[in-house]
Amino acid sequence: MEAARLLRAGLSQAEVARRVGAHRRSVSRCARELEHQGLRKAKRAGLGSET
Repeated sequence: MEAARLLRAGLSQAEVARRVGAHRRSVSRCARELEHQGLRKAKRAGLGSET
């Protein structure tokens, strides 16, 4: 997904929304999912928090 690639590249959510023609709220949901996926990967790799 183009939005995910642009978010990973460091663009702001507002800029990503403009570039892909989506509502910023949709991009925000995409960003949260990317963050959640990253946390799951880190935990599987043993890098998660010790809770």
